[in-house]
Amino acid sequence: MSALQSCASGLRRPECVLATARGDLFTADWRGGVAHWQPDGRQTLYTAILPQGRPLRPNGIALRADGSFLLADLGDELGGVFQLGRDGSLRPFLEEVDGQALPPSNFIIERAGRAWLTVSTRHCPRAAAYRADVADGFIVLIDAK
Repeated sequence: MSALQSCASGLRRPECVLATARGDLFTADWRGGVAHWQPDGRQTLYTAILPQGRPLRPNGIALRADGSFLLADLGDELGGVFQLGRDGSLRPFLEEVDGQALPPSNFIIERAGRAWLTVSTRHCPRAAAYRADVADGFIVLIDAK
């Protein structure tokens, strides 16, 4: 443990951390978006409010080629994946599957550009599913092809 050092502080629930070859660090941040640490020490917080006025609670994040982010929202009842611009713009990427609103979720973007979304449960609140007899989660593949 003596070889470990802290490189960022003041974070609020940094569930996901991304590091670039240039040395930038990005984390999900429950202040409503993404925290960014640049190699020179500058820090920026990119935030937005969801259209319903509820706070954005990012779980997983992904950095897109245009510099924007995809974020999985871990709301109390609703989830979804949203695109957050560094200017604070926010637009839906995926809010429902087969006509059903997405519960809180997480996702990854694979090298081929496809997104894999995981939903651990349809129960609301999620804590009601923390039992061995609940098996209502699912996986969604988002493939633009």
